[in-house]
Amino acid sequence: MDLLSLIPDPCPWCGCPRKVSCQHESTCRSQDDSHEIPTEIVPRLWVGSVMSRPDPRFIAVVTILSPGEMHWAMGAKIADPPGAWHVINHGDHEPGLVAHGPGAWSFIDRRRDLGPVLVHCGAGASRSPTIVAGYLITRMGMTLPEAMGKLLVRPQVMHIWPGYLRELTERFGGGIRP
Repeated sequence: MDLLSLIPDPCPWCGCPRKVSCQHESTCRSQDDSHEIPTEIVPRLWVGSVMSRPDPRFIAVVTILSPGEMHWAMGAKIADPPGAWHVINHGDHEPGLVAHGPGAWSFIDRRRDLGPVLVHCGAGASRSPTIVAGYLITRMGMTLPEAMGKLLVRPQVMHIWPGYLRELTERFGGGIRP
């Protein structure tokens, strides 16, 4: 499967022919500050940026940040989440993220029926959508293309790192149901 075929071409917001790049127009929704606003992907499962973490509507939060990013967040006085918290120490564009999925998916399973769960990384564009894609595949029976289609409601997902798409494809297959 051509991994980049999971990302629309051209960009649905600016028409840029580049799929996974920062070559979009400055007015493109995938480039604006809306990454600070969390996006509900399926009922009670949200993707957002580190700025969404202290939002009181979330009863549980999965944080995916490198140790340096976590240090920055604490220094920037970004509060700890209000409810249960699962932390994955993982940097952006760092291989091996999908291996952290099972722990995060179990954490989400235990809390999603109780209320909204946020999965966040730095901008909510690559690491958190990868973990949520794995959740949609393993827990909701979606294929990888179906999961990516759900995630693209969040414009920043246009910039997901191809390495994470490759990890998802290697673990779950391109269009085969789990």
